[in-house]
Amino acid sequence: MNEELRLWIGTKWNKIKIHKSTIRALGDPKYIRIGINVAKGQIVLKGSSEMEKGALQVDYSEYLNSKGLVEGLRKYVSPLDLEKTYSLKGQMVDGAAVFDLPKK
Repeated sequence: MNEELRLWIGTKWNKIKIHKSTIRALGDPKYIRIGINVAKGQIVLKGSSEMEKGALQVDYSEYLNSKGLVEGLRKYVSPLDLEKTYSLKGQMVDGAAVFDLPKK
């Protein structure tokens, strides 16, 4: 797959966008689960064809409004600045899209 995996985090508006290239790389799933690897400072996305607990239904791209998720990332995983936008590049690892969060 030659497309870049992308994930966008906007701390000002508490939004996360999963880009179309990332959804395609996951096999155009109907649902995506988001996981956080606190020890490695990563966000992990995994696709699913079935609705599972905590999964999000997606189309071509997906914006998520989640103050709790963004604040949790800032507090426990990565010291993200307030009112800043982060554009992350990811890679496929064992069928999941993995994105490293910025470190200070």
